Amino acid sequence: MYTQCSEETNPSLAIQYHLYEHPLYRHSTSDEDKINVLVIGFGNYGQEFFDVCLQNAQMLGKKLNVTVVSDDITDKDIYLAERPELIDFFNIDGLLAGQDDIYGDIVFEITKLERENQVANSNILQNIMYEHCDSKHLHYVFIALGEDVLNYAVASACQTAVKVFDIECTVSYICESHLNLADSDAISIPLYVNKDIKKS
Repeated sequence: MYTQCSEETNPSLAIQYHLYEHPLYRHSTSDEDKINVLVIGFGNYGQEFFDVCLQNAQMLGKKLNVTVVSDDITDKDIYLAERPELIDFFNIDGLLAGQDDIYGDIVFEITKLERENQVANSNILQNIMYEHCDSKHLHYVFIALGEDVLNYAVASACQTAVKVFDIECTVSYICESHLNLADSDAISIPLYVNKDIKKS
């Protein structure tokens, strides 16, 4: 199963449809008061996904907790500068800690990635997954690192962490090409942002 987007539509629309098919709350139980999301990569697609999350995840009785992992601090600075009101509604990096009238928490983690070494990147990000799975129930992981093969490799590493911790978690990744990189029994879900829906 995958999300398709024609060339005439924008990535935001593809991501909205993807979240409609695979909602953030899918693996959240009724007794959980938080939805925990991990966004790996914070370029254009990561930011588009995050915007859609913030719009769609306002659910009664549940707060949105998002950790954004990026290797470029300027991504965070530019994103927040373009959305100055966000600080009024979310506890960003602990600035509103202890306040009850917020929609959730946003944490930005800057992590050095080895862009030329796929195995090293997978190991780095799998360790981040282990840390997050160990401390809370992760409900959703979204991967957008700018390269299809790297996105798929990281999604596979995240799948391993999900299996090790035996949790229910959606792992989703951007795929700009038309190549089907996924295994038929994989639990990760590619989001094909450039596939022409009319040819399916």
